[in-house]
Amino acid sequence: LLATFDNEAATPYDRHLAGIQAMTALMTQFRYQALLDVAARIENTKLPDMPASTPGMKIDAREFAGFAVFQSLSALKRGDLALQVGERYLQRYPGGAYTNGVDLQMRAAIDQRHRHDESVKRAATELEDVERLWEDLRRFSRH
Repeated sequence: LLATFDNEAATPYDRHLAGIQAMTALMTQFRYQALLDVAARIENTKLPDMPASTPGMKIDAREFAGFAVFQSLSALKRGDLALQVGERYLQRYPGGAYTNGVDLQMRAAIDQRHRHDESVKRAATELEDVERLWEDLRRFSRH
């Protein structure tokens, strides 16, 4: 598939389709590091645009690659970078096929991070309370 994608003599349709199929195969196999590598390469490749009249092909490989990079980074637990890439995707493709999904996943990741931060603060406060209780018990037991 990637050989077809890289073949400049192939039609734009065949190149876009091969790129999308390669990324989809890696995604369905949960091979997120490999997907990240391939998608980043496809996203940054100078590729002729898809002909507007191409039947059944509403998305180009570069847009799918932008989404795949975001998905890969999210799956690999590289949250900060995933959020940056997601923001870039939303700016590049404001009406894109995956805009709503990326936006929702970004909001969920941010919300999860806030909940985690609050939990860490709450646990630190509770730990301080327990340490004070232990100190009080030690002082009480000495008397």
